[in-house]
Formats: sequence, structure tokens, C-alpha cells
Amino acid sequence: MHQSKQSGVSLIEVLVAMLIASLGILSMIAMQINATKYTKTSEVRTMGTLLVGDLTDRMRANKAGFLAGSYFIDPATKYPDDGPVKAPEKAQPTCNEAASKCDVAQLAAQDLADWQRSVFFALPGGSARISKPDLTGSENAADIWLIWAPPQGDASFDNNATECPSAAIPSKATVTPRCLHFRVNI
Repeated sequence: MHQSKQSGVSLIEVLVAMLIASLGILSMIAMQINATKYTKTSEVRTMGTLLVGDLTDRMRANKAGFLAGSYFIDPATKYPDDGPVKAPEKAQPTCNEAASKCDVAQLAAQDLADWQRSVFFALPGGSARISKPDLTGSENAADIWLIWAPPQGDASFDNNATECPSAAIPSKATVTPRCLHFRVNI
């Protein structure tokens, strides 16, 4: 009678089980990394929506200033190509005092300065563009673009060409920004 020995079979089974378990663990780590990344993206987009809602309310409260064009930011303004966005200057608090006599343009300037500082501090490298839409019958509408710098090394932000207006992105930008576009009616 011949007895065959199968030595090493248990070792191979253990190695295969370890390989399968390792692949499962690596997959879960990758899933966790993506979840964290997309959570940050969602957070920025939610903050952008809140910021646009704030500005829209300010425009509605000062509709005369909006209709006079005082809330628009030059659409030729480009995102900086040489580094981070600089913090906007703080507005003089002249319109925030009860005894102040501000006209609609001064109130709009105050609103814009306060809002731009909010955008800067709420979004990483936050900036904005506000313009009138090129549509007939859009005298009570505004196009608002929020622009921010994505976290470095984040691969989910690679395809940005269609998100931002081409006029806003410098040709030699070191960071390709992300954009959100809103069209609001006042």
C-alpha cells in the first residue's frame, strides 16, 4: 500500500486566505479614503450653497442696488495664478450703524465686501464672480460663480475644464480651481 503525503497544502490554504483577507482590508481602506474625500467635497458645495443664499437675500433686501448693477463683480477677474487668493479688504462699517445714511450703492458695496470675506474664509482659496446673464428677460437674474482651490493631491478634482468659466482661469495657473455656478432670480 502506498500512502501519499500532501505536505504544504495547509500552508497554501492559509496563504490564499491571508491574500483574500488582505485584499478585503485594502478595499475597505480605499473606500474609507474616498468617503472622506467626497465628504469634504460635499461640505464645500453645501457651504457654497449657503453663501449664495446669503448673497441672494442681501440682493433682494437691496433690490434698487441690484438693479443699478452694484452687486456685480467684474467678470474679467481671474483666479490668481501665482498662489493663494488674498483676503479681501474688510469694509468700513458705515452701513451697519443705525444712524448711518447709506445709499443703495454703498449698502451693496458693504454687502459685497462682507460676503467676499465670508467666501474667502469659508472655502479654501475662495473667490467669486457675479455677472448678469446673457439672456433676454433676465433683468432680475444674476450668475454667481464660486471658485475655490481643491486640496492638493486630490484626484477627484482632475477634470475641471468644464466647471469653471474659461475667462476666470489663468493660462499658467499653478492650481486648477473648482467652481460652482448658480443662476438666481432676485
